[in-house]
Amino acid sequence: MGLTDVVSWVPAWLGYLIAFILLIYLYGVWPYLTSQIRLPGPKPTVFFGNLIEVYKHGVIPTDMSNLKKYGRVYMSWTGRIPTIYVSDPDLVKQICVKEFQNFPNRAIHAPLSPLQRSMITSLKDDHWKFVRSVLSPAFSSGKMRKMVPLIQICIDRLIENLGDLVKKQRSIDIKPVMEGLTMEVIGAVGFGIETNVQNDLNDRFLIMARRVFQVNSLTKIPVILTLFFPFMRPIFEALNMTADSGEVMDFFAKMVKHTIQERRQQPSPRKDLLQVILDSSVDDLKETVADRDVDVDALKMDGVKRKTLTDKEVIAQSLVFLLAGFESTATAVSHLLYSLAIYPECQDKLVEEIDEALKGGAPTYDNVMKLPYLEKCLCEAQRLYPAIRGNSRMSREAITINGIYIPANTSVMLMGYALQHDETYWPDPEKFDPERWSPEQKAARHPYVSIPFGAGPRNCVGMRLAQLEAKMSVVAMLQRFRFIRAPDTEVPLKMKKGSFLLPENGIRLRIESREK
Repeated sequence: MGLTDVVSWVPAWLGYLIAFILLIYLYGVWPYLTSQIRLPGPKPTVFFGNLIEVYKHGVIPTDMSNLKKYGRVYMSWTGRIPTIYVSDPDLVKQICVKEFQNFPNRAIHAPLSPLQRSMITSLKDDHWKFVRSVLSPAFSSGKMRKMVPLIQICIDRLIENLGDLVKKQRSIDIKPVMEGLTMEVIGAVGFGIETNVQNDLNDRFLIMARRVFQVNSLTKIPVILTLFFPFMRPIFEALNMTADSGEVMDFFAKMVKHTIQERRQQPSPRKDLLQVILDSSVDDLKETVADRDVDVDALKMDGVKRKTLTDKEVIAQSLVFLLAGFESTATAVSHLLYSLAIYPECQDKLVEEIDEALKGGAPTYDNVMKLPYLEKCLCEAQRLYPAIRGNSRMSREAITINGIYIPANTSVMLMGYALQHDETYWPDPEKFDPERWSPEQKAARHPYVSIPFGAGPRNCVGMRLAQLEAKMSVVAMLQRFRFIRAPDTEVPLKMKKGSFLLPENGIRLRIESREK
């Protein structure tokens, strides 16, 4: 039987099926075969790239394993999307600072809702510069000093609740308690919203915020399909099939929109974040961006010269502060208290510094900024437990940096967690050692080996407020309580598998009163 006979014998439908399978296979392997990136990295699987290992072991373990196998610069595939992973501090500095004009935007591949596309975390180029310029004045030292009384009210409620927990003489999960505090603070200093979250940790306000971080976006079908079929992203966005939790976003968007409408009708004397944004003027912008090479007067958005944000932009930035500020600060404070409980000698030294400097007085903007050991402890906790695994950037044009060729439109992941746990820069990296942050050790260390808030012009705009809130709350708690390792305290903490560094089983500690 000849080849012609075999071909004629095969049913037409089977031939079409074979051809279809071959085309799908070719589509699945094509990016791996044609990539211009020539870096070491794990071998991709057809279609999935290197996603299977991430799902199997988790984001952070996979990152650390790849770092050991392939070095500080390697490539990996998220479906069909190539990403260059960087944990070399010199290269991080080049990308974030010296070559920032070629890496001004974050690498985002998931379909986004219109509200998400208006968030500062997603904005691009001049639009991002403009929004950043409007937001920056809200975090000046003068503005934050005015927020201290609002923060203090929330902290007073925290201290009262901790006093009640002490009486129960048992360990507690400190993370939900800190979530209650940070949600109340961001509600008060951000939007003038009074909540009762700390007295009701099952409050819908808090539950809805938690849902943003509890749901892994990679489990959402539109996100997964976009990784395999990137051309479908605009289709999903047009159909409103996006990466966000619609119910959660709608809940908070309606709340913020209502507050904005009230402020438009009757401006508030409160100098919270929302009012600062609504009051922003072109003069404020000039002062803020004088050293950023941003011509605010000439800047046009949507074809119209802009001085302030649209309501949609205000709502979008409000949601960023509300959700990101709530979770990141709660996580930072919880991990710091955990570290102080595991290393009681550090807690003793910090308590001594607080008692000597404040002499029983309330924490304020000025006095907490003058506590050097507190600064060391917070920096070390954020090194050990950053909020996320890293920050992404997207190359605008092809470029070669330090011998590394990065094609145009290529995702770059700056590996904050990997850098901050690299034993080359941090001897015994899993140990909590605040003295790593002494002036002498800092001066001898590369400044870009710890980037918990990102680096360069696109770092976290709310960093200073988050640090102020964390310092004030920790000082107030340590003035009255000690945090103790309990029999059910997990050491080391087991983390969830996602990109957010969240404890799998909570952070259980015992609290003792310092009053005899």
